[in-house]
Amino acid sequence: MIDITDFSIYWTAGVFLAFIFDWICIAFRWRRIEFISKPLAMLSVILWTINAIGWEIHGLLILLVLAQAFGLIGDILLLKSEHWFIGGLSAFLIGHLLYNSLLAIIIRDSFLPGLSGFQLAWRLLVVLILWALILLYFYKTFKPLSVGKSISMRLWEAIQLYGWILSGLVVLAIFTILVIPEFLWLSLTLPVGAFLFLISDMLLSYNRFVRPIKNAKLWVRISYHLAQFGLAVGFLTVLNA
Repeated sequence: MIDITDFSIYWTAGVFLAFIFDWICIAFRWRRIEFISKPLAMLSVILWTINAIGWEIHGLLILLVLAQAFGLIGDILLLKSEHWFIGGLSAFLIGHLLYNSLLAIIIRDSFLPGLSGFQLAWRLLVVLILWALILLYFYKTFKPLSVGKSISMRLWEAIQLYGWILSGLVVLAIFTILVIPEFLWLSLTLPVGAFLFLISDMLLSYNRFVRPIKNAKLWVRISYHLAQFGLAVGFLTVLNA
């Protein structure tokens, strides 16, 4: 069992030092050092997770570490050049699918058996309405790209798929909190992390395809790092529950 009250303060401090190092590199435009700082930030999250689980990766924890590993691969691919954008997008997409799969398994095996039909129905209604609202905002913001032919149809299809799966992660994370039998404050980092991931990628896409945002790269990276760390803490908390 994972002791969520015993997350090492030193490992956590190391993660945030790696984050801040990368943020400084972006703020001062140290492009060459960023080739080290960006992968280092995500690597620190992976090592923090493995340390928190006692350096024993088994069962559902494999999915968690694999999802983080694909995040690291995506980070590296997006550093290389514009030609690797689809590759980076694909790596993050696989990571989100792994996160979603992990949540689906946790919900199915651990939390659903204890719910009555009515309890399940109103929770599903809440998250489906929320998912519809997120997708409505997504299409309102990015649909004009396809209409104006400013991006290829292939890229637009990839963006749509990514948007559905990432918004699905937000919805599943919130649904997990609604069905978890014993509420823990640290479990809130799960939906917060998922929502920050959504914000990060929407900022990145808006800045890239719609309109430039001042200091967009820094805000994207800050929200992304906090998202990955929030998901790590949240998943370990929920798995412990």
